[in-house]
Amino acid sequence: MKETLKPKTMAPAMPPRSMRAGCKKAVITLRHELQRTFTTHGLARHRLEIRHRYGVADNTLLIGMVGQFKTQKAYTRAVRVLERVQKHISAKLMIVGGWDHNYGGGRAAFEATCRRAVELGVIADMIMPGDVHPVEPYLAALDVFLNTSLYEGLSIALLEAIATGCPVVTADAGGNREVLPPDSILVTEGSDIEAYAKGIIQLLHKNVRVLPAKPPDSTLVPRLWAMLARHGIANSLPRETTPSGTLFVTQNLQIGGAQKSLVSLLARLAADHKLAVCVIDGTPLGSHKRELDGAKVPIFSADGIESVVDQAEAILNTLDMLHVRNICFWNVAPELKLLLSKVLTAREIRLVDVSPGPMLFDEFEASAAFQQRISLTARQYFDRLDGFVAKYSGGSPPTSLCKDRSKLHTIPNAVTPPPSFLPLPPADALLPRHVDPNLAIGTCCRIVPDKKIEFLLDAMQMLQTRSPGTSLTIVGGPDHQSTTYFDGLRERVQRDGLRNVFFVGEHENVLPFLSQFQIFVLVSDRQGCPNASLEAMAMGLPIVAKRAAGIAEQVEDGVNGYLVSNARQMVARIIALQMNKRLRKKMGQVGRAIALKCFSLDKMLESYSRLLAE
Repeated sequence: MKETLKPKTMAPAMPPRSMRAGCKKAVITLRHELQRTFTTHGLARHRLEIRHRYGVADNTLLIGMVGQFKTQKAYTRAVRVLERVQKHISAKLMIVGGWDHNYGGGRAAFEATCRRAVELGVIADMIMPGDVHPVEPYLAALDVFLNTSLYEGLSIALLEAIATGCPVVTADAGGNREVLPPDSILVTEGSDIEAYAKGIIQLLHKNVRVLPAKPPDSTLVPRLWAMLARHGIANSLPRETTPSGTLFVTQNLQIGGAQKSLVSLLARLAADHKLAVCVIDGTPLGSHKRELDGAKVPIFSADGIESVVDQAEAILNTLDMLHVRNICFWNVAPELKLLLSKVLTAREIRLVDVSPGPMLFDEFEASAAFQQRISLTARQYFDRLDGFVAKYSGGSPPTSLCKDRSKLHTIPNAVTPPPSFLPLPPADALLPRHVDPNLAIGTCCRIVPDKKIEFLLDAMQMLQTRSPGTSLTIVGGPDHQSTTYFDGLRERVQRDGLRNVFFVGEHENVLPFLSQFQIFVLVSDRQGCPNASLEAMAMGLPIVAKRAAGIAEQVEDGVNGYLVSNARQMVARIIALQMNKRLRKKMGQVGRAIALKCFSLDKMLESYSRLLAE
């Protein structure tokens, strides 16, 4: 069975294939993963040694198979393949494995193989060393690894051949298809001798072995087996109390709109719900920690734990200690979510994923290799989820990932009314005296490529001519992966003489800056439900934003701001607002009303309370 199933209490509308076949238990697929690595130098030495031992010339194609003689191995097919290949090139066939055993028809399979070789006149080119240990030197001697089995589980011999960089031609049996490198030959009709032979000839050009790279977290798969044994069995936990409450898992609690929304939600949910939060990276921002401490929300940290397997183990230990009913992922790396979902396949624990926006689906696509290693696809992950929260109506997964649309929920971020008094920004971040405060525009965001700050610089280059007093203040800083991008932006500002562009760095409280802006601008292509624009709306600022994702559900074009497609349109809208103070005020008032009515914390709290209580 290839799919991972949910327990019957969480089964989707259409039961998975194994349940339709009569299986009533959860089925969990796990593959083996070799823990050995090889070097080209060692393989070259073994190749010379084995080929010399059996008198195989370097220009002779050596086809190899590994496995005990058994009927299902169909070694008679391999003999026919050898005879067919020899019509094109000098070749020999080596079968590494014993035959003197009572299972699988060992001796009968051996005799049938030899008899077929005699009939076809290739017995002199058959090499059968019997049982050998270790097998790796023999794999090094091969030019092609061949598998002709009628059926397989997950062939360890095939995995060993792949690990030694040996080209592979194999029947589409068992798990073979699931582990093959891209340049392998898969024979879909196992009895097609010509297809095996053509595949072998096709691989003759591959003269240099390419060893697979050692994967990160090399102990991932064996530790996954252990985690499943410890945490994946529902009846392994005490049943004195009914599981209740929610463990929120988040990547960090630093500066950012998503983090601010989470802290606001937790602080208010805590009054009626059993809650805890696990933070993967770094310590929580001071104000976040104070708010959570005040609401008595326990904070568990995995800071300093670099391995995704260790992170998963820490979260699972916390989960079992708290005995919670729900896990809610809030901006978490896909590998960690996938691994936890895999371990919890058969546990009656509800999983909810809160999506940051369209980037989530790109992250899952980029984690394809990890999905392959743990035998859990993105589709199976979404099948396992009990709830998926999109921050805007267009942020749900496609039906190719999630067919059960009943588990999808749209819950936008929320904003609270700003305080009646706001201090000025820090002195070193105030606008210089020569800048007209009535022409001040600004944005608040992380300085990363997705935020498209260069779009704003294009607009400022035009505004420098058409509205010379305009200033642009950018509140935010780069993450550790985006320093080169940030340096490039600053270099451009210098090169193009953009005198009124100011990078003021990260600030925990952006409201003092918003109070100094006349217009708020936002240009990212990949917004979910941006908090920055909601805070600007709550402050009574008109918004000029690039039309993308969730921003279109905050800004109604021509009502509380403008949606634009390019920098030239943005410039025209900014100038129109600069020239019409009454329009700026009217749009700002409408925007404030929209923010406080449609994006209120009370509405968000009610939606999550209902979801987590299901």
